[in-house]
Amino acid sequence: MYRLLFVFLCFNSLFVIAQTEIGIAQTESGIAQIESGIAQTEHGIEQVVTVADKSFLKRDFEQPAAQGEQDPEENHLRQEIFYFSQVNTFILRALVEDYAKQNQIEPEPAHIAGFKQVYANTGLTEEKLDSLAHFNALRFAVDKNLFKQFGGRVVFDQGHPNMPIEAYTKLLMAYKKMGRLVFHEQKYETLFWKSLERPGALDIPSADVKFDTPWWMRVAR
Repeated sequence: MYRLLFVFLCFNSLFVIAQTEIGIAQTESGIAQIESGIAQTEHGIEQVVTVADKSFLKRDFEQPAAQGEQDPEENHLRQEIFYFSQVNTFILRALVEDYAKQNQIEPEPAHIAGFKQVYANTGLTEEKLDSLAHFNALRFAVDKNLFKQFGGRVVFDQGHPNMPIEAYTKLLMAYKKMGRLVFHEQKYETLFWKSLERPGALDIPSADVKFDTPWWMRVAR
């Protein structure tokens, strides 16, 4: 998109060459600043949402699989839903990782090992299994801490069966107030806050809310 042209002027006089080299150094410094500004501008234009020091960019979107002949309106809707799911996943993952970092929360090794044992024969690569095990164990530790801090409603969510949704909402609102959660596209902000309401979700009775053992280890019993 942008092309920068460096022009070097050479002179026979050693004095002039010395002066020119100084000028070149100053020019290159200026060019570096311009390139940095261009990068920041492009980054700002491409940003969809920022959580703490991480941003999801437009180029990060994965494209939905082709569905063959389909009504354009339906195809657009399916694409938007697919895009939003990626934004939602990014926000919650980045939130978990940043909250854990800020509060010195680490996953329990036993919980990581338990996850690997349950999903050992599911066809996942070792690298993918390690990543999933670590994140799920970390998220469980964060869930436990968040529920202790905020309490509130807990729901059964796909892939997150014991989600303290009210605690997450309060934390996210605090992040927004602090400027640590910034949406750069209004449509995704509207959808995201609406999604946290979970009107049709299965509420877990308070008597059954427990954060002593992760769900995957309870299932394995």
